[in-house]
Amino acid sequence: MTSFDAAAAARAAMETAGVPPAPPGPAPDVTGTVLRPDGIAIRHALWHAAPGRPQTGSVLLLQGRGEFIEKYAEVAGRLTAMGRDVLAIDWRGQGRSGRMLADPTIGHVDDFDRYLDDLDAVMAGPGAGLSRPLAVLGHSMGGHLGLRWVVERAPAGGAGGPAATIAPDQLIMTAPMIGIRMVPPMGAMVPALARIMCRRGLSERFAAGQGPDRAGNGRFQGNILTHDPARWARERALIAADPALHLGGTSWGWLAAAFRSIATARQAVVARGRDIRLPVTIMSAGAERVVDNRAHLWLAGQLPSAEVIIAPGAFHEILMETDHLAEPVWSALAARLSG
Repeated sequence: MTSFDAAAAARAAMETAGVPPAPPGPAPDVTGTVLRPDGIAIRHALWHAAPGRPQTGSVLLLQGRGEFIEKYAEVAGRLTAMGRDVLAIDWRGQGRSGRMLADPTIGHVDDFDRYLDDLDAVMAGPGAGLSRPLAVLGHSMGGHLGLRWVVERAPAGGAGGPAATIAPDQLIMTAPMIGIRMVPPMGAMVPALARIMCRRGLSERFAAGQGPDRAGNGRFQGNILTHDPARWARERALIAADPALHLGGTSWGWLAAAFRSIATARQAVVARGRDIRLPVTIMSAGAERVVDNRAHLWLAGQLPSAEVIIAPGAFHEILMETDHLAEPVWSALAARLSG
């Protein structure tokens, strides 16, 4: 168990933004958990479409690694204003879902299929009543998992999903983790090193360069996620108010599982991508430094109804960017979700 003080670290980080945190966004209308067979509780939250607006369907909102439901309340509010219900989940091991290890700061999973199994369970339970059309909106790791779910499990893609799952009508990904951005030698070395460390019994330890704090030494200056100091500070304010939301770096096991899942996703897309007829939108950050934008172009070439939209100048967390930098993305979202 770590003695890391997440609340103190979040308060110190928040001060580096130099501006007050952005407003948190609307609280969800319904929250709950789905208990999985291994004892892990998966938290979910539902926002209803804004009153007085035509109901235009639902959005399944899939967060990235280390994120949590509260961080996306503003996004959910904008989507409900478009007439959509919004269902969000905390992936196992992060947010207020059950953690995988005794040390809650270590981001760990041994197989990304566990995430997909959890998503199946949520969609067979609280998600079964979502209205059509259903759009899957996933960021980073959530975009990666949304892609795999659509291609491998959801009724419109694969046959692995539970019978109660409703078919998605479109897939939208912001900065999806189809590849991880690394200099060429590291692209081969890091996956091999992660496998070696797991074989040595270190899968549940922090990977090299990872620790209980967030990346970037906890400062807004020099971060590679967003240019918006107020939205950046908001995430830290939420953690300061509820330290249980904090998650630190990844384990060797998570890293090895991520590389395996990327390979699995690519194989599934090559094998079945041409059969995916629903619209797919890939939104790439123009100043991306976390995931590999080249993989987005590759993915678009494999799917018959896919397009890539670039957000010029934006960092990785496109939906958390400044209003100016995020505007192309929100305009595209409105065009796809409001009709």
